[in-house]
Amino acid sequence: MDVEAVKRYLENSANNDGDEYEQPLKFFERLIMHGVRVDLIETGRIVCSFKVPPRLLNGSNYLHSGAIATLVDMVTSAAVLTVGARFVGTSVEIDVSFMDAAYADEEIEMEARALHVGKTFAVISIEFRKKSTGKIIAQGRHTKYLVLPTAAAAAAAAATATATPMPQPSMGMPARFFENFIMQGLHIELIEKGRVLCSMKVPRRLLNAGNFLHGGATASLVDIVGSAVIYTYGVTSSGVSVEINVSYLDSAYVDEEIEIDAKALRVGKTVAVVSVELRKKKTGKIIAQGRHTKYLPVLSKM
Repeated sequence: MDVEAVKRYLENSANNDGDEYEQPLKFFERLIMHGVRVDLIETGRIVCSFKVPPRLLNGSNYLHSGAIATLVDMVTSAAVLTVGARFVGTSVEIDVSFMDAAYADEEIEMEARALHVGKTFAVISIEFRKKSTGKIIAQGRHTKYLVLPTAAAAAAAAATATATPMPQPSMGMPARFFENFIMQGLHIELIEKGRVLCSMKVPRRLLNAGNFLHGGATASLVDIVGSAVIYTYGVTSSGVSVEINVSYLDSAYVDEEIEIDAKALRVGKTVAVVSVELRKKKTGKIIAQGRHTKYLPVLSKM
């Protein structure tokens, strides 16, 4: 087991010195969505386009799978509004299958379609493809519970909407900024073969409009911490994402301390499967459960 490799992977992302990435409420959404253009809106369908910015790249210099999961969350939620819903609801499950990579400055399309929008539940699909060729990058599905917001949540959203506008994130942000932004403040509690346990206090920068931990940020933590546990098997690479699935069970609010517990279910020669559980540190109540499947490329011995 290579403990140092795990620490390097997480600590290089989680630069815990200072508040370099502490940003106002909802900055996470702006970080992801800055540069997205809406090309078409019709009942039950939205098409957007986007040039992949360096700030959203992963360590291999293509669009981060956590960023893709967040775009699944954001664009599909918008599609709910096209069928006359008054609110976008709360995430129940997000599932993303990854098929290809998108590199810096490559233009991609995101097409979201509402499969079902009822009184209490909505199901939306989304496809990411290269604009020049139509080649599919990823496909996702998002299930949402259309609960009426509480009076407190509605008041918070209204206050956010009327607050002084925040500066848009600069397109000049450093490459691979996304992982650093997500992981700032993460603490490693335990590393053993097949398991990594971390904790963090929910920061304002990762909140959604309902003032709890953003569904896209949760999926990104599943991605990053789930990838780290693969290093406990002594491999030299955490591989390439094949599928991320997250089920959302509860909310985590600002300054609430949470644990992220990643366990390897299988690490073979070419495929790894990892489970990740997010829970409230004080009570042990589960916030979300995720599963991350990764392809482990066979490295040449030449």
